[in-house]
Amino acid sequence: LEIALFDAADNEVSCAVASGSSFATITTSALTTDSWYYLLVNSKTSADTGTFTLYINNVSPVKYYIRKDDDWNKASTWSTSGYGGSAASSVPGKANVVFIKDADGDVKIDNYTAECAGLILTSGSKKSKLSIKSNGALKVYGMLYLDDSGNKDLEIKAEDGSIYVQDSLLYAKSGNSEESKIKLKRSTLQIDQSLTMKHNGGKKAKIESEDNCTLTVAGNVSLINDGGTEGIEFKADRTDINISGDLLIDDISGSGTVKFEYKKDKSLTVSGDMQISQNGSTGNVEVKIEDNVNVHVLGNASVTMDGGSSDLKFNFKKNTSFTVDGDLLLRQTGGSNTLKFEAGSSSGSEKDSLIVGGDFSFGADDGDASNFTLDGKFYKSSKFLLSGNLTALTSKGRLDFSDPQAGLLLIGTQVQNIEGESLSGSLIVKYQNITVKNSYASSPDTAASVIFSAPLKLEEKLDLIDGIVRISNSGSITFAQNMTLAGGSDSSYINGAVVKEGSYNMLIPVGDEGVYAPLELKDYSNSSSTNKFTIQYFRDPYPDTSLAAGLVKISNIEYWKVEKNSGTSNLKVKIILHWQDGTSEGISDLNDLAIARYDGSEWVAVQPTSINGTVTQGSIETSYGQGGFGPYTFGSIGGGNVLPIKLNYFSVDLQDNQEVLLSWETAMEHNNDFFTLERSYDGRYFEEIGTVRGAGNSDMPLSYTYVDEAPGSGNIYYRL
Repeated sequence: LEIALFDAADNEVSCAVASGSSFATITTSALTTDSWYYLLVNSKTSADTGTFTLYINNVSPVKYYIRKDDDWNKASTWSTSGYGGSAASSVPGKANVVFIKDADGDVKIDNYTAECAGLILTSGSKKSKLSIKSNGALKVYGMLYLDDSGNKDLEIKAEDGSIYVQDSLLYAKSGNSEESKIKLKRSTLQIDQSLTMKHNGGKKAKIESEDNCTLTVAGNVSLINDGGTEGIEFKADRTDINISGDLLIDDISGSGTVKFEYKKDKSLTVSGDMQISQNGSTGNVEVKIEDNVNVHVLGNASVTMDGGSSDLKFNFKKNTSFTVDGDLLLRQTGGSNTLKFEAGSSSGSEKDSLIVGGDFSFGADDGDASNFTLDGKFYKSSKFLLSGNLTALTSKGRLDFSDPQAGLLLIGTQVQNIEGESLSGSLIVKYQNITVKNSYASSPDTAASVIFSAPLKLEEKLDLIDGIVRISNSGSITFAQNMTLAGGSDSSYINGAVVKEGSYNMLIPVGDEGVYAPLELKDYSNSSSTNKFTIQYFRDPYPDTSLAAGLVKISNIEYWKVEKNSGTSNLKVKIILHWQDGTSEGISDLNDLAIARYDGSEWVAVQPTSINGTVTQGSIETSYGQGGFGPYTFGSIGGGNVLPIKLNYFSVDLQDNQEVLLSWETAMEHNNDFFTLERSYDGRYFEEIGTVRGAGNSDMPLSYTYVDEAPGSGNIYYRL
């Protein structure tokens, strides 16, 4: 075992070594007061464990007590014998603990640095105030303790100054009839451990900062109200705040209001969690974040009401960004009033954003349709960017995006499960403006990036940038009259039913199994907001393939279903079918291409039609409005288009002998002569390696195989 003592310059003062069961001991008289020393204990093996004891002898730290309000740097301000005692012969230093009580005025630190080992500022029968200004600095190498249990006000004020606390700052108020505060202006407060503000009685306890301040706390910040009539107030204006631990705002009891206000042009960073809770008080909890500020919580955030008889209000607005890297929880489990969460304002000129990297959950145990005890509202200026799930934990509460410009942006990298709409009863969930930008990609057969748990109706906008949208339990998305639609692609479409209201022309961005297959409705014969159609695309063959005269074949891999839900009996509308990849659709001859509609007993050709585009990508449109609805698909009037088979699967397996077995199964075949197998070593350029004869026509599943006996090495791609 080795022990060594070093001074602040890393010079070794003394050392000792012990072995076996003996002790290592250092004894030195070379230490000086007001100096830092470091003790190194080095265990040579993992078996050498135990304890060590540090004795410091012949040290009698002098305590300094206030004797009058004056300059810190004057010996006459202090006494070493007690409050109001005889004047000291020197001022406090970094090895001394300082006591300030009943100063009846200001103790000033003006344009110099004051140091002490600890500072206890206590209220009494007279006010006590510590004032730091004009580049003055206070350095406390231990704890700074504000004990506001007396009758008069207590205050630390820094203006163009700085305060450094190497340990923790504890601010306790328990019985004062006057307010107490810590007030900063163009100043810095650095705390290397925690900041705790606890109110147990009396008037308000305040922490205020303004006009370009900096607050840095290496540990947790706790603002706790547990009694009294006026509560706690934390106001930061143009102040950068960095909290390396958690931020806790807890209203346990009392009748006073707990206020947390952060505003104007700066940033608040919480490296841990943020917890805001009301547990049993009769006063409000008010959290306001506003006016061009950025709040970033690297952990989780929660706003909860478990009891009490007043409101808990959380609001951010005026060009403000509130970011939570983890989960955000809004939860009401008790209390007789309301938990209100409000994002943004009614001003369209402002831009406010809530960004949640994890899940967003909300719910209330109490309340009904006439009294929501949890009420979340997103106003005109707000956008909610969510990477995780959005979940209602109970059947009570309200989450309202009813302002047309209040947007929900789904930006996850995994599947996002989103609470569907609920427009009546004790649970209200309402959306109007949704953007999908989810980068998750799964196999085409199970493709879904965003899943809504219930149907929804969008009255303002849907923007499909990336990600496939699906409604669970065969639900639908309704596009209201005059709703705006943007986007749509192979990587972003709606996999399910779309209900379109009104008479405006629209391309419906539907798809299935990784295929984007939009359908367009246009030129309604009757213009009415009551017109309603349901559209869905299926990447499957329609069960009945009976053909009327004029059709040689229909597509055996896909169809669209167009149903009229409401409208006049003579309502007609033009229908346009789109293709994005003519090769996979089997489209090779535009002159032979037709639109086919199933009339209930057989497929009939819809004529005349017009075609736009090429065999690679294009559309086919009915020349006249259609009054008959149901399944639609591509047809061939002369057999010039392949309109291919439907595959159940296509798999590749490397065998023990290094040959490659290719296997596939068709669900059905129509005029299928043969299959061609192709191989590539870069995924771009393919060469034919063989053919397998097809079945011609079949309505039953058929299996096929092919063996590549000389596949080569490296990455290999196969195409059927």
